[in-house]
Amino acid sequence: MSEPLVTIVTATYNDARYIHLPIESVLAQPYENFEMIIVDDGSTDPRSLEILTGIRHPKITLVRGENRGLPGARNTGIRAGRGDYILPLDADDKITPVCLQRSVEALEANPDTAMVYGDLGLFGTDDRVIPAGAFNTYRLALGNYLPVGSVFRREAWESVGGYTETMLGFEDWEFWLKLVEKGWKFRKVDGVMFLHHQHGRSMWTDSRPIYKKIIAQIRSLHPELYTKESLRRLREENGITWFEDLVYRIPLPLRRTLGRSPLRRLLRVVKALGLYRDL
Repeated sequence: MSEPLVTIVTATYNDARYIHLPIESVLAQPYENFEMIIVDDGSTDPRSLEILTGIRHPKITLVRGENRGLPGARNTGIRAGRGDYILPLDADDKITPVCLQRSVEALEANPDTAMVYGDLGLFGTDDRVIPAGAFNTYRLALGNYLPVGSVFRREAWESVGGYTETMLGFEDWEFWLKLVEKGWKFRKVDGVMFLHHQHGRSMWTDSRPIYKKIIAQIRSLHPELYTKESLRRLREENGITWFEDLVYRIPLPLRRTLGRSPLRRLLRVVKALGLYRDL
């Protein structure tokens, strides 16, 4: 029996100078049944266009189009691919050698699972591992903690109409929430599978000035999820402790700052006390 085909989708817009990073990490995978779709989302930078034009590999396809934004470019790449499983991989990030094999094995063994993820690895100006924690619908409702570079089923993507192309940012978070509302399950696997590149500006830093608008947009798209009754039910279903609830309610920008501070060491203490499970 042949291995399932995985479609890796990399969207790029005037940032092809780093694209060797995802390409090299994909081509180094021991799991060989994959295709890589690179979507040029209307780049205008001459150097980026030159780099993209020079990419030549039988497993890599370049798709060009007008600028539609990241969620639109990802949808375009997924539609252009043939794989049953999808991996969005940004143009400056990488995956570890175990990513495809471990993800496919988990999805094949769990047909009701939409997506599998591991711990988040950082490289560049910040080199460390951020534990993801077990899947928790209450935590996800209050803030995204799932790596964008995670493998999911095409069937799941189709069931929710793909990424919402009007999103102002955090389109991956909103996509996960759509899957949750459809009843799909998520599963964590051991180890790091996705590596996020830390260098100057990023999608995160670009989104920070409009963070409140994005939160309002997400809540408007998922009104039933954010009712008091729904959040109460999710809190009870996930067995959330008072300390976890306190942490989850800290706005994402502040939580990211605290995560890099010495205060993070206190989390190990409260974990030992049974108040925090996400390390």
